[in-house]
Amino acid sequence: SIRYVVVREKNEPGLFRGSDVPGGPVHLVILQDMRCYRANSFTPVRNQLLDAGAAGQNIVLAAHAVGLEGVWLTFPGEEFCDRLRKRFNLPDYIRLVTYVDVGYGDQTPYPPQRWDVKDTILGRY
Repeated sequence: SIRYVVVREKNEPGLFRGSDVPGGPVHLVILQDMRCYRANSFTPVRNQLLDAGAAGQNIVLAAHAVGLEGVWLTFPGEEFCDRLRKRFNLPDYIRLVTYVDVGYGDQTPYPPQRWDVKDTILGRY
């Protein structure tokens, strides 16, 4: 079900304006072809988002593996999605889910605080 649109910022300047972080040089838009799910009505709805989430996570991990940085982003609103849908002439059965910006990082953020393993396990049976 997963489809992509790959956009170089230099080729489409300003198309991703309104994002919550400064964008990278490449935007990888993660889409879903909803016809795949209509063909199998037994697939739980949550699986649709898990499919797209796995694609986003794998892109970020693959970028890191080759020495790049990736940041996983959400669309800030319908205007943003409508702008992309119109620009790339996406049909109604294609759902815009999320996108990942990829490039060379210019910041070194503090590592996030992690919980201890014993605090994350809620039960052992």
